[in-house]
Amino acid sequence: MRTNFLEKTLVFGGIFWGVLGMGLYFLGLAGLFYRDIVIAYGGICFGGLLYLLYRQKYYSEIKPFFLKIGQSIKKDWVFGLILAGFAGFAVLNFLIDLGPEVGFDALLYHLTLPKIYLVTHHISYLKGGLLYYSVMPRLAEMIYGFGLALNPGGMLPKIIHYFFGLFWFGGIYIFVRLFLSKKMALLAALVGYGTYLVTWLSQTAYIDLIVAYFSVMALWGVFKYLCDESLRGVLATKQSINKDRRALRARDDILYLSAIFMGLVLASKL
Repeated sequence: MRTNFLEKTLVFGGIFWGVLGMGLYFLGLAGLFYRDIVIAYGGICFGGLLYLLYRQKYYSEIKPFFLKIGQSIKKDWVFGLILAGFAGFAVLNFLIDLGPEVGFDALLYHLTLPKIYLVTHHISYLKGGLLYYSVMPRLAEMIYGFGLALNPGGMLPKIIHYFFGLFWFGGIYIFVRLFLSKKMALLAALVGYGTYLVTWLSQTAYIDLIVAYFSVMALWGVFKYLCDESLRGVLATKQSINKDRRALRARDDILYLSAIFMGLVLASKL
């Protein structure tokens, strides 16, 4: 699958959180939702992520990526201005995120449910009617369970949600970049990220930025599958099919990724 540095970051980051959340869900069903086990499983997932990135030669692309950004800023000051605007919003949102949790939904169930699971060590329906959402714990709440295992005070789940907002910004950029220039794609991402709604969501452990990120990545996968000119050229030449099976598999991999992200969308919201 042909992907650049930013696309790899967003794809593998999303897969990491998806595998982490789904794995914790099954650990909870098995009655193994203990703090130490949750942390250990998270460490295993993170180690697997680092290994996959190594296999993809990810680390060698870090320096060229930032060099390209610097070159783009030198060539076009508007590009640099837009990027500075994003950096300003990112810093502002992070500073706001350092405050205490005040979100109603977060306090009622997004953080309360995983806290209870960590105490009872298993996922089950909680009687009484108040926590009726416990019958269908979301992927985001499983992810927050990992955050609460590391930081019972609840700050880390908020920071996780904040970073999903940054991932969403990147997702908008790579999606729009399929059709428009770098500058216009960056502007579109800034328009989406630089709103009061995102600032408010970035300071609380809700699930909306997680859903938004997985959604845009699912859309990106579909349209990258449809718009990749090099792969489309391979399909247009029948006699080249046998010679270019790797390119064809790469095209299919992108569509499979889109399906995975769509599943993560549903797991995060339904």
